[in-house]
Amino acid sequence: MARYPLTEASRLADVAAIRDRFAERSTALIETTLLRRKAVTKLGELGDVSGWLFTDDALQQATAAPVARHRAARLAGAARQ
Repeated sequence: MARYPLTEASRLADVAAIRDRFAERSTALIETTLLRRKAVTKLGELGDVSGWLFTDDALQQATAAPVARHRAARLAGAARQ
């Protein structure tokens, strides 16, 4: 799937090529690929998220990595007191 950029400019051609190649699996592959790419931006600081599975709702609700780190540090400090 890495060979398909799935950008606004290439999306129609990419989707057609993916459908030709992967048939009934194409919808799931496209959705998973797009969500993983979004996850890298939002959660990439937490490690390699390229193999994670996401739903759109879960990814939207996920706390961004910098915020999660800050909250974890605050909670760790509070736990020590």
